[in-house]
Amino acid sequence: MKCIVAVIAVAIMAACVNGDGRFQDKNVLVTGGSSGIGFETAMLFAREGAHVIICGRDANSDHYTVEGSCETINKDPGVISAHGSCRPVKADVSKAEGSHLLFESIRQEEGYIDIAVNNAGISGPVGKLAETSQYTLGEHDPILNNVYGVMYCLAEEEAMFVANHVNGSIVSISSVNGVTPNSQLPRFSASSYSIIGLTSSIGLKYITGEKNGVYIRANTVAPGTVATPHAFNLVKDGKQPWEGEWVTEDSDTWKKALPKVVEHIPMQRVARPEEIAKTILWLCTDDAYFISADVVTVDGGVWAC
Repeated sequence: MKCIVAVIAVAIMAACVNGDGRFQDKNVLVTGGSSGIGFETAMLFAREGAHVIICGRDANSDHYTVEGSCETINKDPGVISAHGSCRPVKADVSKAEGSHLLFESIRQEEGYIDIAVNNAGISGPVGKLAETSQYTLGEHDPILNNVYGVMYCLAEEEAMFVANHVNGSIVSISSVNGVTPNSQLPRFSASSYSIIGLTSSIGLKYITGEKNGVYIRANTVAPGTVATPHAFNLVKDGKQPWEGEWVTEDSDTWKKALPKVVEHIPMQRVARPEEIAKTILWLCTDDAYFISADVVTVDGGVWAC
């Protein structure tokens, strides 16, 4: 798997995202926008003047909801001053009917999108393949959730861009495990590889702008370990991410596990979600116009090892 854009170059370019209104009046979709990378991405787009549609299925509604997260974005001083905005849609894009509901809502309310960020996904069960077979095709299977979710969204996004003659940008969120597999997260690794393949296929199809007169750039961001609820809840001894306590960044469980987590990261720390978000925004600017069907790793040097 080729990763054309170097980690260091991305970090430098991502630092140029300073909330200067480059996405003023753009319609931006962010799936899985209630927390973590999705929330930070939606916030940064809105601070750049975008109208952001965030969707989520509220699977962790005891901790955050798509409506509550959107309200936080709309009340942010930077968003208000930039005339950005956020609209929530509760939908499960891993199901065809959920994805259709989301895009029908966009057709009715906004009419079209300029940018799509396919971020919704789960980590799935921890353990070797044979040890976790009971989760196959269930609610905790990342292949069923992540791959189908991105596939349904890409199909809807492609159709919407073409129908509205929009030269759009798509960024799907995979993982460094899509280029360097994790033996303890085999299903998640498989889903990460698939997301890269699906997204790059769209990027290649429209790379010259000759297909229906529309130029669609489609890239994948592959983060390493990021300080989000997904990562915090992967470190429970003997329990799956959805079992037992809800682990946060301030939890003793995370603090105890962190030294071991960063042991294999050359930068010796985990990423902040806003660092991934800045990379996503940069990929959607004209500065990244020559980049399509590519994979950008943002992992603190993991892929290079």
